Amino acid sequence: MTRCATLAVFALALVSACGGVAGRAGEQEISLLLLSLKQAEQTREVGAVEGYLYLVEPVVPTPLRDWPVTLIPLPPTIEDAVTRAKTQFAAHDRMPLSAKALTVAHQPIDAYMRSLQAGGHDKLIKRVKTETGVDPKFTFQDVPQGRWLLLAELPSPISVLLWAVPVTVTSGGVTWQSLNDKNIWLEGLRPSRPDR
Repeated sequence: MTRCATLAVFALALVSACGGVAGRAGEQEISLLLLSLKQAEQTREVGAVEGYLYLVEPVVPTPLRDWPVTLIPLPPTIEDAVTRAKTQFAAHDRMPLSAKALTVAHQPIDAYMRSLQAGGHDKLIKRVKTETGVDPKFTFQDVPQGRWLLLAELPSPISVLLWAVPVTVTSGGVTWQSLNDKNIWLEGLRPSRPDR
């Protein structure tokens, strides 16, 4: 099979895996998640998420200092969509996606974040920047216990690296999860949209 044909098959598989109803979090699922997070916050069952954001390859480690990292609550449907997309990406030797396939793969996360904002839950979309010192560390404090999704991206003139890494926050604990070459979620050509 030629490289172009392989890319076409991969893009089609990714679209079917991520673009359907299974890739969208339902209202009931989100409501239950938000309720559990609110209860955890009220009872101070909170923890922290920390890590570094850097690239190791090709030769010299590249720390991504003063770089945005986002943390969002993670419903099971979104976690399934993230896992399926990453599995497909790995199965095709991490071959960069077309701009369209990348947009489709990211659509469930985008739609979910829009629904959080539309529902007045903006404060659950937590954003920080990595430190500007020697180590590009990021820290999220007072995070209600439960499942969360760490997000970051690194655009270049022609492509973008995306991280979407699930983490579990425990009450009183610190969850350590760095973002680097080994846990890149997807890579693809940059969509022409100005917001990506």
